[in-house]
Amino acid sequence: MSRKRTNVLNLPKPVRFELAPDGTPRKVMSRIRHGIIAPPGFLIFAADKAQIEARMVATLAGQDDLVEAFRQGRDVYAEHAEDQFSRPCSKKLAETDPIAKKDRDSSKAVILGAGFGLGPEKHQRQVRKDGLNLTFSEAHANITGYRSKYYKIPELWGTYEQAMWDLLIRRKSTEVGPVTFEWIDQNDKVAGIRRPNGLHLIYPRIRMERDKQTDRPQLLCNQARDKWPRKLYGGAITENVVQSLARDLIVQDMISLQKELGLRTGLQVYDEIVGIVPEDKAEELGPKIIAIMSRSPKWLPNLPVAVEIGFAKNYGDA
Repeated sequence: MSRKRTNVLNLPKPVRFELAPDGTPRKVMSRIRHGIIAPPGFLIFAADKAQIEARMVATLAGQDDLVEAFRQGRDVYAEHAEDQFSRPCSKKLAETDPIAKKDRDSSKAVILGAGFGLGPEKHQRQVRKDGLNLTFSEAHANITGYRSKYYKIPELWGTYEQAMWDLLIRRKSTEVGPVTFEWIDQNDKVAGIRRPNGLHLIYPRIRMERDKQTDRPQLLCNQARDKWPRKLYGGAITENVVQSLARDLIVQDMISLQKELGLRTGLQVYDEIVGIVPEDKAEELGPKIIAIMSRSPKWLPNLPVAVEIGFAKNYGDA
């Protein structure tokens, strides 16, 4: 009988590094990306919605100071690091000062990853994959600093979790910003979060059970492929909402690029759209692609959207 391999020590997956031309270590990129090559006379474009999840969670939470920093294009990583560590951490300084680089990199990881209830242990493991070693006390300080500075984001976690409890216990539908918590099938206990496009995030067999260790009530559900029940809490629900809304934005961009510019999507990777354009029209089409993908949605008009785009003969260089 075959036995599935498990990582009993819960160690992070190994990450390969190489030396950059300036002598600093960097992660080795997948060579597969360089194998995707544009046909003769064309270039590959890769257009990415920069920091879209961090921007969206801040907007949904009403964390206006962070939203405005994103809107103005400020270096939010350096600003957060300087508040946290009380020393300069600019991007330019981080290029030559290893302490400033560590501070800025750890703050970048927090800004991009802590919006969904990330704890210090997981934060510590995640940054290790990028070659950044933090002590537990450093990781804990990063997380607590983020939650205290951007306090409205943890409040959003609580709002979403309370809406799910109200749906289960009080049978009450709740509208929270652009999404609505509602029943899809009360008899089979299938809950849903309706997005602006009318589609739902679905939570089958939602129920309350007591945690055996803490004796506290907790929300559980079973997704289609789940062998074991999945715990529902504010950070996880926030992650579900933000990632689904980000995908809705990407899909709308794909439709708009085809309708307005005649550009069909070749690949969609996370928050990035990849396609090809005639080589002699890349300079003309670049700003138009950015303009289309930088639009804020009608259901979240305050969302500051930024787009980064690159052109190259192969995907790896784009």
